[in-house]
Amino acid sequence: MKKTIIALAMLTAAATTAKAAEVTINGAWSSTDNTQYSLGIAAGQSIMAFGNIGIGVEGALDYTKKRDVRNQTEVFANGVISYDLGTFSPYILAGPGYRWSDLKGNQSRYNIGAGTKIRLTDMMNLDVRYRRIDNFKNNRPEDKITVGIGFKF
Repeated sequence: MKKTIIALAMLTAAATTAKAAEVTINGAWSSTDNTQYSLGIAAGQSIMAFGNIGIGVEGALDYTKKRDVRNQTEVFANGVISYDLGTFSPYILAGPGYRWSDLKGNQSRYNIGAGTKIRLTDMMNLDVRYRRIDNFKNNRPEDKITVGIGFKF
């Protein structure tokens, strides 16, 4: 739990130091069949834009509670490239991370993925994404689909 609080504090600090940050709160479906629930938060910042193409960074935290008393926390630092189409903004992401797990042990991880943000208002969007998460030994990848609501600051 202490590691989860530290990771949340790091994400919050990243979001509050940015000029125009976006924070997304999401729930997930995972290819892991013993998941009771999975919740996440991502805080990101656009760094530069070239016309409709944006380049940014994002910190993501996923917390998964298993059906028994075990849990898992993962953090990732992602690079994000997006293309603004007005109402829709498709994007790709990739980055390294780390997992603390009562069930599978702690280990370095990475994720790659793609998604789209659907603008609901000027300050809020719907974020749907797919990520492939694996360790660097290529043992057992996990596919994760998340749906969340993003808030711009």
